[in-house]
Amino acid sequence: MSSTLEGVLATLANLVAREVVRELRSGPSDLVAQATSPLGKRRHCAAVRARVARGDSSACVVGRTHYLTPEALREELARCRTPKRKASAARTAPPDGLAELRAELGLERRSA
Repeated sequence: MSSTLEGVLATLANLVAREVVRELRSGPSDLVAQATSPLGKRRHCAAVRARVARGDSSACVVGRTHYLTPEALREELARCRTPKRKASAARTAPPDGLAELRAELGLERRSA
């Protein structure tokens, strides 16, 4: 009877070990890994390292894979997406009188 029980326990232990390994390899399902992050690998890993250093529970490192919660990812995306400045009309057009001065001096711009 004891050999049968040992066989059942060994089989059960093997099944549990396989499930644990599968779960660890797939990573936490509710977190975003650096491989799939819209931040890019470097920014994602830097954000995770900063949050882990602060003791923030919204990030973790499992093995060599860095994870963020979806909410932390949204925060990081909002932080790195600053509105781009639009080229103002003053930057695209020369100041008043400059075009006439260039023409008068013969300093026309050439196309490359």
